[in-house]
Amino acid sequence: MSGQLIKFHTNGDISYHPSTARGSWPLKMAQELVGGYVERTRVRVEGKIRDCLVDEDGLAKQLPLNLRFYNHTGTSLLGPVLVWIPDPSPRKARS
Repeated sequence: MSGQLIKFHTNGDISYHPSTARGSWPLKMAQELVGGYVERTRVRVEGKIRDCLVDEDGLAKQLPLNLRFYNHTGTSLLGPVLVWIPDPSPRKARS
């Protein structure tokens, strides 16, 4: 399943990273974007439960609270936050 990773940077920027990875989110890309090992959590983003990926060692690395993500979702996560948005699957027409 293809989709995109949306990165909420700690400086307030947002960037978009399309992927054609099969299955769920692309691990190697996610590790590069968060800067370490990936920890998955599920968060409600714009009314839908989404996979969110963060640096597993964010607390030990003393990464800052991601205020942009907090303001967008009300969820406190540290460091860069990735949100996986899968492409919509085509629906079969009813006959």
